[in-house]
Amino acid sequence: MNEYISMQKTRIEFSINNIIKSALVNLSKKYINNHKFANTIFEIFDYQKVKSIVEEEINACSVVDDTAKRKTMQLSISEKNKLTEYIEDACDGDDIQRALRRCIESSTTYKKIQNSISNQLLLLIKKNKMIFSHDTYCSVLEKIGTFFDLSEVDKRIIAFLYSWDEIGEFERLCCDICRNASKSKTYTFLANAINSRADNVLKSIKNLRQKNILETTNCFFPKIVKDIQDYITEFDGSSIGEKFSKRLKFKKTFKLSSFPIQEADITIIKKMLSSSETRHILLYGEPGSGKTEFVKALAKELKKDIYIPNRENKNDAQLTHTNINATLYVAKQYNAIALIDEADEFLETMPSGLFSLFAGKGNNERKGAVNLLLDKAAGSVVWISNSIDSIDASTRRRFAYSLRFDGISDIQKETIIKNTISKNKISKKFLPQMKTLAKRYGLTTAGIALVLDKANSISATNDELKNNIEKIAKAHFELLSNKKTVRDEIKIDERFDLSILNIDFPIDLLSETLSNYKIATNNGSKFPLSFLFSGVAGTGKTQLGRYIAESLGKELMLKKMSEISSAYVGETEKNIRRMFLDATNNNAVLMIDEADSLFYNRSNARQSWEITQTNEILAQMENFSGVLICTTNLADNMDLAAMRRFNWKVKFSEPTYEGRVKLYSKFFLDNTTASVDVKDALYSMEGLCPGDFKAVWQKIHFLPNKTDSLILQALKTELAYKKISTNTKRLGFC
Repeated sequence: MNEYISMQKTRIEFSINNIIKSALVNLSKKYINNHKFANTIFEIFDYQKVKSIVEEEINACSVVDDTAKRKTMQLSISEKNKLTEYIEDACDGDDIQRALRRCIESSTTYKKIQNSISNQLLLLIKKNKMIFSHDTYCSVLEKIGTFFDLSEVDKRIIAFLYSWDEIGEFERLCCDICRNASKSKTYTFLANAINSRADNVLKSIKNLRQKNILETTNCFFPKIVKDIQDYITEFDGSSIGEKFSKRLKFKKTFKLSSFPIQEADITIIKKMLSSSETRHILLYGEPGSGKTEFVKALAKELKKDIYIPNRENKNDAQLTHTNINATLYVAKQYNAIALIDEADEFLETMPSGLFSLFAGKGNNERKGAVNLLLDKAAGSVVWISNSIDSIDASTRRRFAYSLRFDGISDIQKETIIKNTISKNKISKKFLPQMKTLAKRYGLTTAGIALVLDKANSISATNDELKNNIEKIAKAHFELLSNKKTVRDEIKIDERFDLSILNIDFPIDLLSETLSNYKIATNNGSKFPLSFLFSGVAGTGKTQLGRYIAESLGKELMLKKMSEISSAYVGETEKNIRRMFLDATNNNAVLMIDEADSLFYNRSNARQSWEITQTNEILAQMENFSGVLICTTNLADNMDLAAMRRFNWKVKFSEPTYEGRVKLYSKFFLDNTTASVDVKDALYSMEGLCPGDFKAVWQKIHFLPNKTDSLILQALKTELAYKKISTNTKRLGFC
């Protein structure tokens, strides 16, 4: 038996040495590469002491003499069983380390062993004899501590947690000690390991979490956030600010006067950015509407640099608390502007849609972290976001000033095109082409700059530049819109004739109204003009809308319901706001075709969205100072409040007999006089509309022999089909 125990003691000694030495050797080789230092570690970490404690326990329970027997008898049955299991496990050399751990966990001197190991860990960290003992790694802790204004306990916790995460043997040793321990005991162990008190450790961990250095995990201890973990591992001597932020380099900027911003707004923002006080400014709105370029123009006029988060070395290129804090710190240090661009996801403190159902406590913590960052920030900070829908009200209140950027108008686009052409040293003769392309493809500020810059950089001649501008603009449009075609400018049909229309409103009075309105608007008047065109399909409602736009010298912005309505809650309301805004920015006549579903009679509404859509368009009409035309086939179903919003309500009926004769002449006889037989036939075709004549014209257009009898028969068929299927939608006279 003694021989057996001796053999086991030898194997235990080897096991203890292996556990401790392997950890320290790997540590020294991987992180320090200093063998002399490794020997010092061995001296400090007194593994002989740990070994002797285990040996003492084994001897006390195993030596065959009367005293030993009495000690053995003092053990509980469970302790005896555990000891037996240990000896059996120890016979398996491949499992000696696990057996040792079980022995330590089962022994009556567990607390002595735990305290001993804790003390040794304390010595390692306290004397900076782990990875941070090297001059370089002492430096990294100091840089982190200086940047975040950390205490000595804060830095020791970072050192401990970094070692725990990076060194496998160290992590396993800590896990063995803390396994099955309560949370308070775990933090007591951590406090002992860094020579501090548990209450100080809890305060430090709370502080480190608030500064987003630590994050909560399901493990024994919190975890260092990835940014800081990587910074320590890849430390090259750079400070946190140098690593996670950078100066935005730019040479050419637009003039502040070229932006569609009120002078009063520009003045306020300039004063805020010039102040020494902390001010958060939020710029939000459509992508490519010039928000970033606006900040560059401000910085140039204020003679300040711009610092932005450095995302070049991150795989996900996302904004984090670390790179934002670094940017704010450096910008404050150099009296510069901190620019946090593309901040939509970071500022998302109020999840919308289905995500809001699962946000719960996690979202409150996120909101608290974002709000705390805003509260603790220093210096001038400009945030840029495309939308504010997901920003909680508590977060919005922390911005000293905000400015909305909407889609740019044609006039603004022309100014931007001129500036961009000048900046790229391109001939002014390309201005008309770019104006046409910008309007056709809906190019934003960023899109205009991209097209001209890239085309200019790859073109050797003017002809090549012209072609490249066209190709790049078209490709840019297709990429962003996922469309291969773009709607051409809407023009009035050359066959249109006001006298053909059968409306309950004097045509000459309409012409006079449009003429006077044009004079008034040219003199600065912003009086709204709204029309409601009702009547059966194909009677010329859309064509009259085109005539009105052309008479006023404005572009017609024709919107179909398929472009406005959305299956997602709230999206239709957004589209309504967007189309009114576009019409205002482009000084266009807004025409909504088949607008019935936007004007639900709210007294008969069954769904909440029916009410909200009607409320939204009524609110937009109230604030709209341009020309609005809505067409409907179902005026009787419209909301009464909506009916009152229209200045002119025009009812369209089928053309009279004289109108049908004129339509026949225009479509099929090149405006020559129709024969008596044709007139007689048309007399009995009451109900034909301009849309029906156009449908027949398209049907027989490529036939070689277009006789009157063929045309009249086709018109009769069209009329008969209308009577059978009165709900079938016709092509409008467009």
